[in-house]
Formats: sequence, C-alpha cells, structure tokens
Amino acid sequence: METQGTEKGKLVLDRVVERSGHHVFRLWFGNVAEVHKSDTIENLKKMQPISLELYSDSLLLVDVENESRARELADYLQSKEDQGWFEYEDGDANQ
Repeated sequence: METQGTEKGKLVLDRVVERSGHHVFRLWFGNVAEVHKSDTIENLKKMQPISLELYSDSLLLVDVENESRARELADYLQSKEDQGWFEYEDGDANQ
C-alpha cells in the first residue's frame, strides 16, 4: 500500500501497490432462520483454508486466500443465497 499524509499528520490509503490475493465476501443473515446461519458457518469451516469473522449477529465476513478458492466459494454462496439462507456480496472493490 502507499499512503499520503494529511494536513493533520494522519496517513490515509492512497493506493494498493500489490494485491495480497485474498478475497473477501460479506454475508448478511438478517431475518433468516438461525439454523441457516449455524449450518452456513459449519459448512464454511469445512472449506479450509478459510477465515471467518462474525462481525455482528447478522454479518459474517469470509476471507479466502486466492482466486480459485474465491470462485469455488462464490458458487456455494450463490446457491445458498438462491435458497434464501442469506444475502451475500463480493467484498472486492475491483469487481
């Protein structure tokens, strides 16, 4: 990453110099059944290597390490979203 200093001396992100290769997805459970959330988390844990962060009761962040794993995960997430288990979005701003 490259940063720039502000007038107040703080650093702000200017640009990404080299991408890490990691890919992030956000899952929103909202008002879905609790069983869908717990089943989703259990299924995702089996897809190692993967990193999960439950940001709130309704928001789960999922990180995978490369594009191949991201495509595999996106297929799974789309199928579950189609079944009404959650809503998801791709966290990659460059998509």
